[in-house]
Amino acid sequence: MPIPLEFSDIILKAKNFSNERQANFYFVYLPSLLRYSHASHSNYYYLNIKKIINDLEINFIDVHEGVFKKEKNPLSLFPFQNRVHYTPEGYEKVAKYVYNEIRMNNN
Repeated sequence: MPIPLEFSDIILKAKNFSNERQANFYFVYLPSLLRYSHASHSNYYYLNIKKIINDLEINFIDVHEGVFKKEKNPLSLFPFQNRVHYTPEGYEKVAKYVYNEIRMNNN
């Protein structure tokens, strides 16, 4: 199933809204449990979303690459390794990563 064309339109409108207000705009990719719990998980949406964001020249903060991919067991950052939210440790790692990425982009 392709990514709806409305996705690009909405993201572009958000970028333009931010630019009009001289604000920095970031797209934060937060991976879901399915990415790590199913061996047959496809990267289709991830790669297409990343391409759209990069083509629109929007800052892309990739939590998959920056946090989860570095974990021996990324499922450990999900409660009981089967919930849709992150554990407190998972949220802390994500928050620190996003903070550091924004800080680096603003220096």
